[in-house]
Amino acid sequence: MFTTSAAIAFKMILLVTAFLCNIIFGEMLVFQTVVMPGIAKLDDGEFLRAFQAIDGVIQANEPVFVSTWIGSVLFIVVAAICGVVWSPLVGNADGVLEESWQAIGLLVAALAWLVCQWSTLRFNIPRNNRVKALNIAGMKSGEKVVERTYFEATWNKWHLFRTVLFGMVALYLLVLLLIIN
Repeated sequence: MFTTSAAIAFKMILLVTAFLCNIIFGEMLVFQTVVMPGIAKLDDGEFLRAFQAIDGVIQANEPVFVSTWIGSVLFIVVAAICGVVWSPLVGNADGVLEESWQAIGLLVAALAWLVCQWSTLRFNIPRNNRVKALNIAGMKSGEKVVERTYFEATWNKWHLFRTVLFGMVALYLLVLLLIIN
């Protein structure tokens, strides 16, 4: 195993990656287990308004959330690239990662993280934007039911998908940190 500056740099990159990815997983888990079940108990108009308020904070580019989210994407990609470059996969027998599976795992983790970004952009954000645009106070009861029905089941399904993937990646990163230290 490297004891050089490359090894130190990689371990720092991996540590920051694991930190950021675990924060994002934690946020998604709280949404999955607390926020959405909590607001699900509200009537249709209250549910839509609550989601508008919550999503309004996120879409107003709350700096800690945005920095953590974007940072997790950037760092996991960098970690995967470094993991491959400094691994036996490219003939680096004295690499930072001793086993090829560790680098392959990082590549799979980065791909899974990017799939979560895709599902967020493809399924969750368009529904968020639709709810954001609603004038809930001016809507009839039936319209609120229609909007909530359109939003809730699909949003929750894709949120569960990304929460599970985020969790698997977060766990892999922690295990890899333990193995290489």
